Amino acid sequence: NNSWCGKMEIHQFVDGEENIQTIDLRDYEEKDVTLKHFMAGQDLLIPLTKGDYLIYHPDDSGVSGESPLSSSKSGIGQALIGIIMYSESGEVDFSDFTLNYFIKKSYFAGTEGIVYLSLFAIWLLVFAFSLVVSLLILHFEGRLYGSNRMLEEAFKLCAAVSDIKDPYTKEHSYKVAKYARLIAEQMGMDKADCENVYYVAMVHDIGNYFIAGQILRKGEKLSRDEYEAIKSHTTKGAELLKDMVSLPHAVEGAMYHHERYDGSGYPMGMKGDDIPLIARIIAVADAYDAMSSDRAYRSRKTIEQIKQEMNEQSGLQFDPVIVKVFMEIIDNLDR
Repeated sequence: NNSWCGKMEIHQFVDGEENIQTIDLRDYEEKDVTLKHFMAGQDLLIPLTKGDYLIYHPDDSGVSGESPLSSSKSGIGQALIGIIMYSESGEVDFSDFTLNYFIKKSYFAGTEGIVYLSLFAIWLLVFAFSLVVSLLILHFEGRLYGSNRMLEEAFKLCAAVSDIKDPYTKEHSYKVAKYARLIAEQMGMDKADCENVYYVAMVHDIGNYFIAGQILRKGEKLSRDEYEAIKSHTTKGAELLKDMVSLPHAVEGAMYHHERYDGSGYPMGMKGDDIPLIARIIAVADAYDAMSSDRAYRSRKTIEQIKQEMNEQSGLQFDPVIVKVFMEIIDNLDR
């Protein structure tokens, strides 16, 4: 009817095929109506049969007084709906008709809807940001893994160079590095410091490369000159590592790992806590691997012999605090 307010979406089934059209009954051209219809004066008649249905779209411009049904608690608003029925055959028995209607609540209407949309938009932004960050982290971790692997292989190569001249010290530097890191972890040092201890210990004997192989492999007592040559591996290693600024304490580890806690070590004769901590840690790890390995001048010692010697040298050769920490993990070490 031309006095109708709003648009009507009409679903009409003809010969099993659904035809859909939205018509503003206040403003339409008959030629634009694609549904089966008739005209009665100024009225557009669209016959409906079982299965056909309508969806009413109220005019929310404010001119007609209509508005979509509100979901607010203060009021439900209004939607002016009128239904006109025509019959071509006279009176109609309305007992055969059923009117079904549905009200669908919009979650996007009113203040609650605005809040919901705002939160949803924020969630989308956070999700997108998190996704981008996650992808960047995965990419970075992949590159970091590759870099760490290269770094590990480079230091293992340096460790191999340190030990290459003496078959009895094969993998010595690598094993000392593992033990030193375990000591650092047991002492409660953070991950970065433990990794630093590990890599410094890996190159602590790098100065051995400059020592003659026959001296390193000698199974008898060293002469004074040979012993001085052996001692020089500390200063030669420190000299080689002095420009390695990316590895903190590398020079200290190479230079001072043969200092003794009582001050009788070399090359500087440092004593007690004046010896850098990293060198005191490496000294214990170094001595353990030396005692637990076969050497040209003796066979390896048993774990009980090692414990006894380390405890006897606690406060003399070794830092007693580090010896105590090492005793807590020694039984679980791979020899």
